[in-house]
Amino acid sequence: MKKSTITTRALTSGKNLAQMFISFPTNKNEQNKIGRVLSILDNLLFLQQRKLEQLKQLKKAMLQRLLVSKKGKLIPSIRFKDFTETWDQRKLSELGKVFTGNTPSTKDVRNWTNDKRNGHIWITPTDINKSIIIDSERYLSDKGWSKARVVPKDSVLITSIASIGKNAINAIEAAFNQQINALIIQNNNSYFVLMAMTREKQRFEALAGQTATPIINKSTLSSFTIKLPSKKEQDKIGNFFKQLDSLITLHQCKLNQLSKMKKFYLQKMFI
Repeated sequence: MKKSTITTRALTSGKNLAQMFISFPTNKNEQNKIGRVLSILDNLLFLQQRKLEQLKQLKKAMLQRLLVSKKGKLIPSIRFKDFTETWDQRKLSELGKVFTGNTPSTKDVRNWTNDKRNGHIWITPTDINKSIIIDSERYLSDKGWSKARVVPKDSVLITSIASIGKNAINAIEAAFNQQINALIIQNNNSYFVLMAMTREKQRFEALAGQTATPIINKSTLSSFTIKLPSKKEQDKIGNFFKQLDSLITLHQCKLNQLSKMKKFYLQKMFI
């Protein structure tokens, strides 16, 4: 009998399912033990996923309540103890210096290196997948580094072309490409500014327009306004979100580890 081509319809066909072969132990006790192990892993995965989602929901709620976003409003919904002053509305250019990144020539291989230990990180929007960045996919050589736009650690990196709103802080000195603008923070809390930009993501995206490739230039970014309190209150709020993000990262790592563990057992327990 000729077997059909493997398609979604073929795989879900009762007739084809009936013809599939699977390997499993004939001993019922062994089946039960394997089933219990996988059941425990599934329960752990479920609980870990729920903890992670709860932390993400907490962050979302606190972004709305600890930070001011509504037009005309200069006091957040909730505050830490002993803070009562109204917030100010400030342009990003008033919080520090704005720089646009660049890309050293990719045709000159001497600008780049695969040596992670001796290379320099060069951040693109693809590398921004968490709030704090310490690594990159590609590395600059010393020569490439000398041609790059370099910013000190704790700068706020703001994606401004195509993938608008993927923002982060560089934990070490870093270079970055032209799709990113960097704000070198002065006399303000970098993590607070990062969270404020996260809170204002929709308003920021709206500035990019409706072109095929959304873009926010350096001038527009510099004029973008956020609401912020005194430096002392910024530190309090920034540290709160930094700790919360650390918890989210920790629980995401645990979830990834459990997923890898389940995959490992599935590969080893079945033939």
